[in-house]
Amino acid sequence: MLKIIWVDEVGRWAWAWPVVAWACLFDLGKIINHSILSELKDSKKLSKQKREIIHFKLQKLEENWLCYLGIGIKSNKIVDKIGIKKANKLAMEDAINEILDKIKKKDLNFEKLELQIDWNDKYIFDKIDLQTTFIIKWDNLVNEIKAASIWAKVTRDRLMVKLSKKYKWYNLENNVWYGTKKHINALKKLWITPIHRKSYKPVKNLLIMS
Repeated sequence: MLKIIWVDEVGRWAWAWPVVAWACLFDLGKIINHSILSELKDSKKLSKQKREIIHFKLQKLEENWLCYLGIGIKSNKIVDKIGIKKANKLAMEDAINEILDKIKKKDLNFEKLELQIDWNDKYIFDKIDLQTTFIIKWDNLVNEIKAASIWAKVTRDRLMVKLSKKYKWYNLENNVWYGTKKHINALKKLWITPIHRKSYKPVKNLLIMS
């Protein structure tokens, strides 16, 4: 039976801190009637509370070896050094390899294993010899992509909320470092933090003007 590792990311267009990639593999033969499948949606279409609930349920599924989850996180410094596309690729590689390591540790034998990635960057992954298909705007069509997007967003948003205590007045708990009017005003008044992406245009422009 064909098993597919689905991959998604969050934070590509944010102005600061990490890009986060998550990979997800469901053992559909065992969870085909699980209630979580009817709850999954693209993370952007769920409330924060609902994302947290689903995140918890995914944790429980993984604890019982009914799904496999992997994460990759690359900092703003890496994004600035090699660019968001390459940083995103490295984050995805880490997420995929985490799942492959778990499969190996569990001594599972999936004869047919492939990758499906929700974007069209056509990455060639180093040392990952799996057939890879790139798709666009499948966020709300495939359960594993929905799960991956929810897991990634909850993970990243939690990091941002923690940082909001350190970097007050940037409205992080609400904008999670994406471009908003309050974020722009905070940048102009309070300046750039160590976790901003200096290669991104809004931040870069401020540095040029200084």
